[in-house]
Amino acid sequence: MGYRSLAVKTENKTGQKLVLGSYNLTHGKWDAKPQSIEPGKVDNWKAESRDGALIGTAGNTVWEGANTGGAFAISFDKPYGSGKTKVDPSCPAGYQCEVKGDPGGHHSTVTVVFQKLG
Repeated sequence: MGYRSLAVKTENKTGQKLVLGSYNLTHGKWDAKPQSIEPGKVDNWKAESRDGALIGTAGNTVWEGANTGGAFAISFDKPYGSGKTKVDPSCPAGYQCEVKGDPGGHHSTVTVVFQKLG
């Protein structure tokens, strides 16, 4: 396990399958890669720092829905030092994205919920 890790549970409450479009790391390595997410299901993925590297992990994931009008994305940055961990989801109009949990600490888990409004 790396010095820093971020596990993300991505919950799909959009009513549509979210097809994984891309997943990229600017730092670190994948411990578990993101996948496409069926409606009502959860995808669990994890990024961590590389062994022996004094740098955290950072990257982004993007999913597309067939009739959602845009992409669902998560950008994240878990620095090695004293910087604050950032987990920033985005979603198209008509949908809500929410982060649950505390991304602080050396090894953390958060849940990101993508949900249709109304």
